[in-house]
Amino acid sequence: MGNGGPGSDGQTLASSPADKKKAAKYLEEELLPHTKSAGNMAAGGGAVKPPFIGPVAGPVR
Repeated sequence: MGNGGPGSDGQTLASSPADKKKAAKYLEEELLPHTKSAGNMAAGGGAVKPPFIGPVAGPVR
């Protein structure tokens, strides 16, 4: 096993105050919003709509 445990790429965790602030900023501004969006889509809150192509024919009688 490497320094960071299973699946680690060998990088170490942030230890300086500046590195910790950068990591927290990334989590709050990038990771959390994307995670929330994915959760909303999974729960049905983010419907994907196909692009408008043209009029659709009515039912066949």
